[in-house]
Amino acid sequence: MAYQSKYYDAFREILMRVIFEIKWRGLFREFYARKPFTYIFKREGPNQFLSASYLVDWNVDTVVAAAGVLIQEDKLDSIIMAVKYVAKQIRYVRGTHRLVDWEDRTASKNLERGWGNCADLAISSAALLRAMNIPARLVEGKALDMETGEKYAHAWIEVYYNGQWLGIDPTNWGDLDKEFISESVQDLYRENYDVHSRQVDEDSDDIFYLTRRAWFDW
Repeated sequence: MAYQSKYYDAFREILMRVIFEIKWRGLFREFYARKPFTYIFKREGPNQFLSASYLVDWNVDTVVAAAGVLIQEDKLDSIIMAVKYVAKQIRYVRGTHRLVDWEDRTASKNLERGWGNCADLAISSAALLRAMNIPARLVEGKALDMETGEKYAHAWIEVYYNGQWLGIDPTNWGDLDKEFISESVQDLYRENYDVHSRQVDEDSDDIFYLTRRAWFDW
């Protein structure tokens, strides 16, 4: 029955959150020196999203090297190159969270593994962009499936460009170009994407995904 399914989903979410909180607190105690979720009260700013973090580990040699090859004189060209590279290097596989532990889903490991889901593509794209000194943050919510007309749980990035945050979907926009970005991308983004939460500072990505219901569907 419908109400049984609703209560089951709610119970599963609570249980999984508890399990992952215990697991991640044990693995990354240094990230929890302060009270959990105090980052919510930090002020946002684009330069916060240039730092390396556990998941967005752009300071790893392999990520730095890839970014060095991809970077262009024009910042928009660099954004396009990074997203295209990730879309080519990482084959989309639904349900990656059942196959790979979170500690093995950093940007460097995603690119080395060569497959992952939308969260992995978002993490890896953000890492390459930060390595190019372009602020990028992680976003999750719902995206519209053009074929079915229904919205599904999804993750993507927002890139700080020309004084504003530009929504970019590395999973579905692997063939984007300058014309697409300049003429239609923001209209498409506003119409077809519902943001549930954004990464609020450079240290929050380890908590960001674990506390969202959509994570279980990726």
